[in-house]
Amino acid sequence: MSRRPQRELEQAPHHVYKHYNTGGRLIYVGLTSDPANRPTEAKGRPWIKTESSRVEVSPAMPYDVAVWVERSLIRDANPKHNTANSAPALEPLDDRIDRICEATGCTRGAARFTSTYLPTTEPEFTAALERRKQLAAS
Repeated sequence: MSRRPQRELEQAPHHVYKHYNTGGRLIYVGLTSDPANRPTEAKGRPWIKTESSRVEVSPAMPYDVAVWVERSLIRDANPKHNTANSAPALEPLDDRIDRICEATGCTRGAARFTSTYLPTTEPEFTAALERRKQLAAS
């Protein structure tokens, strides 16, 4: 995670990178503003050295577009290493990001940073969304 302020990060061009295994299966999708280093950085991700055989890095794009591309790829391909607490980061039909954006008027990028940590049951998610609405309104 970068230590730069969020606003500065969102203004920088971003890239989506994809790791593939030897069989050509997509195993991880990531987002970076540092395409020279981040895609191959193995700190905290030991599978990079053992499972990843090829990395593709997209051309530069605006932050919100890159977040949308990353999340779409994760939803569609369900890569093995895109997880949160050992569970898939987002279920294929998960609409939490869209619901957060619609309710609070935030960008998809801003919603992404909390989407994998929000409650997964509908009543808990609805309660968390109501709290976000109240914070956004104040």
